[in-house]
Amino acid sequence: NRLSMVNSKVILLEDTRVDQIHLKTFSNWQFLKEYADNVSAKGLQQYDFLKEVVVVTPTSWGEKSFVESTQEFLWPILDQNGCEVVIRVPFSKTTQEAIKNLENTDPEKMKIVSIVGRISKQLAFYPISFLCNSPQSVFSLGFTANRNKQLSVSTAKTNSEQQDTEQEQGFTVETRLSRKIEEFCYYLYEIAESGKLGNKLIEYREFFSSIKLQLLANKIDQLINSQNSPHFLLQTFYIATLCKQYLS
Repeated sequence: NRLSMVNSKVILLEDTRVDQIHLKTFSNWQFLKEYADNVSAKGLQQYDFLKEVVVVTPTSWGEKSFVESTQEFLWPILDQNGCEVVIRVPFSKTTQEAIKNLENTDPEKMKIVSIVGRISKQLAFYPISFLCNSPQSVFSLGFTANRNKQLSVSTAKTNSEQQDTEQEQGFTVETRLSRKIEEFCYYLYEIAESGKLGNKLIEYREFFSSIKLQLLANKIDQLINSQNSPHFLLQTFYIATLCKQYLS
C-alpha cells in the first residue's frame, strides 16, 4: 500500500478489487432501492451504519449541477436499465473539498469503475471514494496535501495544549471530535503508506471507545487483529468518514 498526492488530491493505491472490500455491491438500482429500504435504522436498537455503505457500479453518468437554493451538489448516475440515483452532497465546511473534487472529476479519464458511499432510504447517495482501474486505486474525496500539512503541525502539540487552543478559539465539542476523526483518517493514510500498524492506533481505539463511538473502536480492533488487511483498513476509513459527516 502507498499514498500519493496528485493535484492536491489524495489517492490510496492498492491492489484491491471491488469484491475484496467486503461491501454490498449494486449495478441495478431497483435492487439498491430494496436494500436501502431494508437497512434504515428502526427504533432505538443499536444500529450499524456501515450497512449503509455500499459499492455502486453505474453504466453512465448524468450532468453535474450545483443548486444554489438548497446549496447542494447533484450528479445523477444511471444503471443498465436507465434508472437514476443522484449523488447528493450538501455544501458545508466539511464537504467543500469533496464538492470541489467532484466538480473536477472526469469518470472516463480517471477510469472510474465503482463508487463507495452511503445510501439513504430516499435513494440519495453520499460518495466517499471512487474505485478506479489502470492503475487499481481508491480515490478518496475531501482530502488535500495542504490540509495534511496543517494536521501535522496541529498534532505535534500535546493533547492538553491542543485542547486549550481549541477552547480559546471557541470550538464546540462536535468540532473538536470532528477534527479528531479527521486526524485519525490521515493516520490511516500513514498506515497505508508505510504498511505498518503503529501504537497510536490503540490510543485512537481507546479514545473512541471512551466517548461511546463503539462501532469505530470495534473496527479498529478488527484492523489490529487482521494485521493491516486492506479491506479492514478501508472499512475503518469509511466508518470514520461517516462519523465525521454525521457531526457536520
